[in-house]
Amino acid sequence: MYDGEEIQRDYDAAEGEEFNVYSMGLVYASVCSSLGDDATAKRMQALPSGTTQGHSLAVDATFATGQSNPCPCELKPQTHKHYLFTAWETKP
Repeated sequence: MYDGEEIQRDYDAAEGEEFNVYSMGLVYASVCSSLGDDATAKRMQALPSGTTQGHSLAVDATFATGQSNPCPCELKPQTHKHYLFTAWETKP
């Protein structure tokens, strides 16, 4: 079982200029990434989540601002996108 320090070390090791988890909750996470859709999803799947499902791209979801998922980063729109991931079971 992960403790809080181990989880933080995993996130710190995974982050860098091309991948940043900027908001994390029990079942949702927001990421800024220049890695591309598949590589970003793969990196998120490897990180611990609040459920046994792990993280997956939130389907048919929008950000609180109403922007689509994914959407261009407001600071680096030419190279980075913002992604919303969920660890919540979305399939019936």
